[in-house]
Amino acid sequence: MNLLFADNRSEEMSLMQLVERDEMDEDDDLFEAIDKLIAQGINSGDVKKLQDDRIHTCNGLMMHTKKNLTGIKDLPEAKVESLKQLRK
Repeated sequence: MNLLFADNRSEEMSLMQLVERDEMDEDDDLFEAIDKLIAQGINSGDVKKLQDDRIHTCNGLMMHTKKNLTGIKDLPEAKVESLKQLRK
């Protein structure tokens, strides 16, 4: 009986580790440098504007509203809309 309990416990621990690893991967994506947006089609000049406004991570970008982002100098509303789509 103890052997069966030990097997179930081991299986549960393995599943918990898998879930934790998946959650960590999602969190790592949020804290990736905003430079990664260039590979997704965002102009490097626009990324520089975000960095100049102290937005350096994808998580930092997600914390800003559309209204805040349109307030960044020389960042057109069309670009803000495409950034908004990438955030999702």
